[in-house]
Amino acid sequence: QDKRTLFSCQNNLDSLYEDLHWLALIAGYTLCDIVRGEDVLIPVHLMRHSIACQQHVRTTDPDIRSLIQQEGGGEMVNLSSTHMDPIVTLILSIFRLCVLEKLFISHGLLDVLSPQVCETTAWCLSCVVEPYLMLSEESYDQLSLPLLSVFGRDSESARWLVAFLLEKVTFNLSVWSAEKSLTLTTIQLLKSIVKSTARTAVAMHCEALWSLMRQFSSGHAPLASLPPSAQRELMSGLVMCGAGEQREAFLAELLQPLRHRFTSLVQHPDLQSHSQDGGTQQALLATLESLCGLAQSTRPDSVPEFFAFMLPFLQVGVSLLEVFADVTEVTELILELFALVAENYTVFLSEVCAVRYFCVPPYTHAYTYTHT
Repeated sequence: QDKRTLFSCQNNLDSLYEDLHWLALIAGYTLCDIVRGEDVLIPVHLMRHSIACQQHVRTTDPDIRSLIQQEGGGEMVNLSSTHMDPIVTLILSIFRLCVLEKLFISHGLLDVLSPQVCETTAWCLSCVVEPYLMLSEESYDQLSLPLLSVFGRDSESARWLVAFLLEKVTFNLSVWSAEKSLTLTTIQLLKSIVKSTARTAVAMHCEALWSLMRQFSSGHAPLASLPPSAQRELMSGLVMCGAGEQREAFLAELLQPLRHRFTSLVQHPDLQSHSQDGGTQQALLATLESLCGLAQSTRPDSVPEFFAFMLPFLQVGVSLLEVFADVTEVTELILELFALVAENYTVFLSEVCAVRYFCVPPYTHAYTYTHT
């Protein structure tokens, strides 16, 4: 009897998660036009629908925290009874899924959760963030007051939601660090948050962002156990965050530990004998992935600054090709780093800096030499 009950409960959960997965996908595609390479705006027909509804819904900034979260251990507010805009209601329902995930885990029910649903929720949020959260008011001929009151740049709700999402990013990366696809989707959510100058300005004042950066830069678990591709993308996303008056302090805390770890590795007196050690290789690979993330995310106006940081790594990279000649993963990643710098940096460098780059010993010759 107990086995049959357990089997029935599992089947019910599987059906529930399947429904949630598809509903989150439908919500994402309904709320947004998924367009790559262009500014994402709220679809015109949805903006018109919201404007048409605004006479019958509340247009003041609501207490978003109480609407999303479970206050005082009681039941959640029924969103359909709050007389809110239907688009706002749908978006807040997606945020509620995040609250429920965290609630399950706080009660030791991680094994019951579906990583697929968590990933779909993160994907849906990343779709919604760009057009809605701190929306670009100047891009619209008409604006819905209900949407503006919740998601506008001057809205307290919008600022609170930015902080909430950053906590969600940190939570996902810590709890689901072994799930490659989920972590990459979560990092895309981070990039969506900081894609806008207005959201980035708010994010830079959120403790959750600084905590995430410090956990990653420390090189300790759980973020140190992220898949290599996720480590690269996370570095890329964090570099995008550095903005405003706190930019210098943020980037210093992010990058200096990376330099220290790299220096400690390459200056080891017995590096040659340790080159076949798995721990040494993994530490170097993690550092190189972070450097690749830095190289691929640099904006033109910050190229000189990051090139000055990167040049010592490039100069040491040639000797590392010889030391790790038998470790294909390392040699390929070093060459990829050179290629990324050439692709993303050199066109924006001054003539002096470009000469410094091309005067780095010919790394391709070094690689050819070690494999003959």
